[in-house]
Amino acid sequence: MIVLETKTVPKNVKTLSEQLPKQKDAAKRSAMALVLDDLLRAMPEVTDPMLYDQLAHNLFTDITARMAEPTEVFSSSSAPDSFAPRLDFFFREQVKVKPGRVPKTFSRRYSVKLQGKNVDRVYKIQQTKIDFVAAATDDEFNAWTDAKGWGVVVHSAHVDTTTGVARIACTFVSNGSPEAPGGRFVRPSWVGFYKQGKPGLGGFYTMGLEQVTSNDWREQPINIVPPKAEPNDLTRKLAMAVWMEQVAGIAPRLKLLPQEEALFELDPEGPNALDAAQPAFIEAYRDAESPMVRAAVELKLATNGGQWSPDAVFLLTKQVRHPVVRARLEEQLKKAPAGWKAPPLPPNFETVPVWSPPPPPAPDAGTKLPADARVRDGGR
Repeated sequence: MIVLETKTVPKNVKTLSEQLPKQKDAAKRSAMALVLDDLLRAMPEVTDPMLYDQLAHNLFTDITARMAEPTEVFSSSSAPDSFAPRLDFFFREQVKVKPGRVPKTFSRRYSVKLQGKNVDRVYKIQQTKIDFVAAATDDEFNAWTDAKGWGVVVHSAHVDTTTGVARIACTFVSNGSPEAPGGRFVRPSWVGFYKQGKPGLGGFYTMGLEQVTSNDWREQPINIVPPKAEPNDLTRKLAMAVWMEQVAGIAPRLKLLPQEEALFELDPEGPNALDAAQPAFIEAYRDAESPMVRAAVELKLATNGGQWSPDAVFLLTKQVRHPVVRARLEEQLKKAPAGWKAPPLPPNFETVPVWSPPPPPAPDAGTKLPADARVRDGGR
């Protein structure tokens, strides 16, 4: 096991921003990156879509460049028995960016020459180009990743305004198929660090994007945590942050897929588990912006015998779109202590309708219905 000595790392953004790019030792770099990421995530999340536009573009530029390097890590195979980090989104029409953080106008093209040793030789012949385009709505993003193409979920960005140092992260989503719809979160997730030449002015340049070194994503689910690293509080906190971003990105559907079930239940023994499901880390997300995240927290606390909040669960039954999750919340509310009464809704509270699948497309006008169609449909 690799021990990441984070206790001796400076707890100062300015110092770390100066030392991290110069550090050659991989374990020390990872320890510095973990401390820096923890310091930056303690700062307010970026709210400016155009700042997200710039940081996300920088991150995607660096990730695609990393994937193109001549290593044995990334693979063009999508076989279910392969655990190598995938890059086959390069061979698709485009990658949809989940809306909400980046502006709706986000549209970038990335061009690389794939040199990896596990990339099909057909794709090494010419320059590969791929467009990253923001989906107009969450429903469009979910429909795309359900059966058509890859997507990417942009995680929270945070900037230290005194130094101009920023962090941003993302997780890719591979698509299902018409026969087996449903997107799937793809490991590893990526965390990158960027810095402005002068705080508050101008563009950001890359300060650090740690490479993925394992050809088995199960050994390195986040790029800044090296394979076989001994877990510590900072790796667990980062794992939980990434985990919650994925919970927030679960698409509403009539049934949770196996990966979604393990993610939503914060199952430390599940097939997609991260060593992070500890009560202190979970409770930190009780006030998260995402209703899905808040629902996962309350239901996990209830399952573990913790102090779940009937008031919070009541409000979530009116905010969560996912039909399966809403049903679980309603069931949990039945276990509220005797004498509990529903609180009044807060001012300007917005009740969100539960998601339902879109109606099937109407038959073409020229389609001739079977003679007994009216009978089968009840005669109406």
